[in-house]
Amino acid sequence: MISIIVPVAPGDDSWRVLLQELSVQSAEGRFTGCEVLFVSADKSEVTAIQQKITTYPPSFGQQCQAHCAGNSRATAMNAGTRLAEGDYLWFVHADSRIETRHIHSLRNSLRVCPDALHYFNLRFYGHPMMWLNALGVWLRSHCLVTPFGDQALCISRQNFLRVGAYPEDVKYGEDHTFVWHALQQGVRLRCTGTALLTSARKYEKNGWLKTTGLHVYLWARQAWPEFKVLLKQRWHKV
Repeated sequence: MISIIVPVAPGDDSWRVLLQELSVQSAEGRFTGCEVLFVSADKSEVTAIQQKITTYPPSFGQQCQAHCAGNSRATAMNAGTRLAEGDYLWFVHADSRIETRHIHSLRNSLRVCPDALHYFNLRFYGHPMMWLNALGVWLRSHCLVTPFGDQALCISRQNFLRVGAYPEDVKYGEDHTFVWHALQQGVRLRCTGTALLTSARKYEKNGWLKTTGLHVYLWARQAWPEFKVLLKQRWHKV
């Protein structure tokens, strides 16, 4: 079973579109062997999700849950893994768009390399300059082997526990740090080969240039010490 874990920030209602899209997959028979867990620290948001789930057919509603847990994205995702029943944990952001091709390509990728950390390429809807960011994401993921959480990471439960879960003590980039920890544990990365569509809302809100520059700076600042750890490990193995 694949457990889809969706952290929901307080006041973020983008989960509504995601839930609707997943219900379409269920109606088309594409959702067999999956469950969805929405996890949020906001009780009112959890209640809203639970109420919305009841409006869908019971066959789909039985595959969906909403839980109040955590106080950050990292703690919410870790809580979701404890509640999940699946052998594979698929971490999906609430503003992602999941279609049949994504589920199909992920299953194919899991079949080919079940022990890898799987991720998607990324496309953005919204700001006209986001094609440049999509290119940057591809280069960062494929050439610098550091996909981010908005690329819908998927990993086996066994490897998730071996890596040590999402770090809850970092100020930012818990997903980025998790990927580095996975690499340091010898977990291989694998792209599903399919592009996932996600929102460019923070770029529109805070400015494209400012947001892009900040992300590059924070990525480099966080990546360097983790890269040195990985390099040291590989050096000692030689």
